[in-house]
Amino acid sequence: MSEVRNVVVEGQEFSVVRYWIIGSGLVVFSVLEEERGTFPEYEHSATWSFHDRESMGKVSSRRLPEELDRLPSYSEERYSRVQEWRNDLHALCHRVILEAYPETAGDVRGRYCEADYELIFENGQEAKGYCGLS
Repeated sequence: MSEVRNVVVEGQEFSVVRYWIIGSGLVVFSVLEEERGTFPEYEHSATWSFHDRESMGKVSSRRLPEELDRLPSYSEERYSRVQEWRNDLHALCHRVILEAYPETAGDVRGRYCEADYELIFENGQEAKGYCGLS
């Protein structure tokens, strides 16, 4: 079972999908935004398609901005600046989820995986030892 709520945060429209992993008690939230790119130049590396609208891209899978992508590979500067950019995306996802699902505010602790950002709860508590990729 899943639910989608649409919200505007910082002047941008987002869709937040909340779904339950059957038999586990886990609840996962995914933050999506309009995919403005076209194949093969999508703006996101992970997209969702809905029958009633255009493709949506996961905020956590946005392409690296050009100014960061131009930094020398494996450099300390690139690593630091990319991590800062990703942390900002994670914070944005967190704010969007709380705007869409304010009833979860007391339970939100947030965790993310290397390749994704999801908020995961098990019976109202953050799941331990589980990293949700969707």
